[in-house]
Amino acid sequence: MQRRYKIILGLFVFIFGVVVFLEANQPQPVDWSPSFSRLEKKPLGAYVFYESLKENFPEQMRKTRQSPFEFLSDSTVSGTYLFFNQQLGFGEAELKRLLQWAEKGNTVFLSAKYFGDKLLDTLGLKKKKAYLVKSPETKPLFNFVNPQLKADSAYHFKENISLMYFSEIDTSRHVVLGVADLCENCNTIEDPKVNYLKIPIGEGTFLLHLAPETFGNYFMLLENNAEYAEKAMAYIDFEKPVYWDERYKSGRPIIASPLSIFLSNRYLKWAYYLMVIGVLLFVCVAAKRKQKSIPIVEPLTNKSREFTDTVAGMYLEQKNHKAIAEKKIALFLEYLRVHLRVDTQKIDNTFIEILAQKAGKTSSETRELFQYIAQIQQQKSIDKPQLKALSKKIDAFI
Repeated sequence: MQRRYKIILGLFVFIFGVVVFLEANQPQPVDWSPSFSRLEKKPLGAYVFYESLKENFPEQMRKTRQSPFEFLSDSTVSGTYLFFNQQLGFGEAELKRLLQWAEKGNTVFLSAKYFGDKLLDTLGLKKKKAYLVKSPETKPLFNFVNPQLKADSAYHFKENISLMYFSEIDTSRHVVLGVADLCENCNTIEDPKVNYLKIPIGEGTFLLHLAPETFGNYFMLLENNAEYAEKAMAYIDFEKPVYWDERYKSGRPIIASPLSIFLSNRYLKWAYYLMVIGVLLFVCVAAKRKQKSIPIVEPLTNKSREFTDTVAGMYLEQKNHKAIAEKKIALFLEYLRVHLRVDTQKIDNTFIEILAQKAGKTSSETRELFQYIAQIQQQKSIDKPQLKALSKKIDAFI
């Protein structure tokens, strides 16, 4: 290897090593993507909340991966159905099954940022997004209406998240449980906006909550905010089974391939990259030096055309036009079998119709061609004009 190439390769390896070192020593960025999965430990995962419920109510907590329509088809299921996700959009059949289940005396708890229009229309609700005029950041406050649950100082989410609230409710049948507000430098809610509702459905209840982040790991571990989740669950009867939905989750773990396990971890990812680059360097440098020269092997010459010309010349010299015609007809029939997939053993009206459709010809053209072929085959000998006519007819058909 020339000296110049060695220097270039050394510089490349050095620069790559520096990039790997800087990347490996950078702090891991915080993943604020919403998940609300019981397995996720990132800020908006539900690991802390679920483990708390499981610790306090081990016999009541149960998990389900089925859709509500499938799960609630079992008439023995009763209790509370918990849904936590960034958005919840049930289909018409699922929503109907949930409403029927609630009418029997059960509770459906839904906590999401966005609900489907079908759900909101059915329950007579409308929602909006809150804004601060003087500041682009929104770090909302949360509290309850019930004096026994209401905190003296509102529960503060100290990161920038959006705030959704119910802008229209039916006060004759909707019970307000919780409120929220946006405030830059205060600990009390000055302009309460409804974000937690209780809606009676038959003998049961729908509980709708618009801030699933309050059940996330970050909020649960911040100051005394775990009280908020505890109080929000005060409207649920934990003496009955509580079903945790695992189907409607934005962050459900999906392993697309075994390689994704390596690429999801920063250190394993760079180890993998280093291994690939090392193999490439070996192939480019070490393997190249040990490789033997490969002799050039000339490909075999195709003599089929010369053979065909020789045989054809022999027939022409002998003026055996009938033999040439037979060869031409045999090749034509072989073409039909291979390219048009037709059976040429029996030439009849059915064969004519099928071949005409596949070849894009009329039935009369096809029948005329095969009548001429049959005429040639019946004669003991033919002259040169007949051979040319046969060749033209076959070429025109193909």
